[in-house]
Amino acid sequence: MIRVHGYLGTITDAMRDDVAHADLVVGGQRHLDALDVPDDKREKLGLIGPAVERIQSLPDDARVVVIASGDPLFFGVVRRIRQAGLNVEVVTAPTSLQAAFAAVALPWDDAQFVSSHSKSVETAIRLARIHPKVGVLTAPGRGLAELVDGLAGCGKTFVLAERIGEENQRVRVLDEDAARAVVADEDVASPNVVLVLDHHPDSPEAVGVNPELAGDVNVNAPDDPQPGTDTNPDGSDRDPIIGQVINSDAAAAHAEAIDHALKRETKKYVGPSRTGLAAAWGECDLIVSHLALGATTRLIAPLLESKKTDPGVVVVDEAGRFAIPLVGGHVGGANELSRTISAALGGTAVVSTATDSLGVPALDQLGWAYEGDVAGVTGSIIAGRPVQVVREHPWPLPPLPKNVSEEASDPAARIIVSDRTADAASTAVGGTDLPTVVLHPRSLVVGMGCNKGTDVDHLRSLLDDTLAEAGLAPGSVTILTSHEVKAGELGMIKLAHERGLEYLTHSAEELAAQQVPT
Repeated sequence: MIRVHGYLGTITDAMRDDVAHADLVVGGQRHLDALDVPDDKREKLGLIGPAVERIQSLPDDARVVVIASGDPLFFGVVRRIRQAGLNVEVVTAPTSLQAAFAAVALPWDDAQFVSSHSKSVETAIRLARIHPKVGVLTAPGRGLAELVDGLAGCGKTFVLAERIGEENQRVRVLDEDAARAVVADEDVASPNVVLVLDHHPDSPEAVGVNPELAGDVNVNAPDDPQPGTDTNPDGSDRDPIIGQVINSDAAAAHAEAIDHALKRETKKYVGPSRTGLAAAWGECDLIVSHLALGATTRLIAPLLESKKTDPGVVVVDEAGRFAIPLVGGHVGGANELSRTISAALGGTAVVSTATDSLGVPALDQLGWAYEGDVAGVTGSIIAGRPVQVVREHPWPLPPLPKNVSEEASDPAARIIVSDRTADAASTAVGGTDLPTVVLHPRSLVVGMGCNKGTDVDHLRSLLDDTLAEAGLAPGSVTILTSHEVKAGELGMIKLAHERGLEYLTHSAEELAAQQVPT
């Protein structure tokens, strides 16, 4: 039996009783010391991977207690334990972020939360620039000092909550100047969290409004696919999460018509448009904004990072006459969504990307990684000039215009399909000064092993160095695989997650049956 206790400054009788009868207690150093856990029964909680492996090594009837800071279901350890196939019971506690909001009597249901343990502090800074309430779970080098510097001149109020929930907790409300003074003159006590607010907590504006999220995403049956799409913008086969930002009765009516056309209920963000759009940006793959085009553009500008990761955004005017893909036309799926919306509202999809307008396949919409001069090659395709296709293996391609073929003579541009790096692929087929795009099909599977507890930085370097030595493209890797004893190896899991790879493990019997060189 594994029982996970949340801990926020208070040791309960139930927690002490569980610890007294446990075969193993997992927790932070201060948790283990506070509970007087004997050395032979304690597992210090740093990386979760080693703790999971030790739990898995115990008999099935062993009693395990895990002590987690705050709510273990919120940026906590329960997800990782469950992912390892272990069943748990949970005794929760408030999160430090919730406790910080409570300390200044502010509702937190309309706030956005960021863990700087798993995301860079820039994520919190970018979100705080447009959202009136952001709670940040800080980490070393990713705390108050970095937030103040990143939000300089934005007029933010900072709530610094140190040792929240403990007897010696301290909560301070600071403007930018006061926050800079704290950073310069003293060491901020750990653990701490920071709330970044548009208004002082005592002001009526800081109270905010009830968020109104009507409905959620419904999963379509396999024979009822999402109109206009085969896969989600992130490459998976789940349905994309679609949100609609609504600020008027007309917009609400249009939103219902869009739901009907999509045969599903989308997420609705009703209320202050800035708050709704910021929330949708963090939660959705596609966003329908019923705000003005200019207002939408200004609100999303600070959030834009990459067309490969940003959600697609479609703007619908007040009368429902036009559906305009603003960003993410190809990769984000906004072009297809705009066509569905225009059909639902009897309006017009204003698609401005040249490939869509002319019915030419987009090189950045094949679901493959790519390198090279996309604009130059696409320009030649659109202009009708001959474009040569070179494939090292017969990977399938979509239907191409007549001027794009493997037999093209005197080509003006070239498309190479290869799982080698761009340089290696170009050299293999003969270098040229022609505009060239190298498409990397997802064709490579990487097997890796490592010592227990190896950090993700070492694994990342090993993977990149090995691929570079072989002249293989990282973008063609689709699966990371290892021995089943590494199923809970945190470094491997992190590497697969950051590269967007499937992580599979195999039994010794499966691996022994494979013919390998060594």
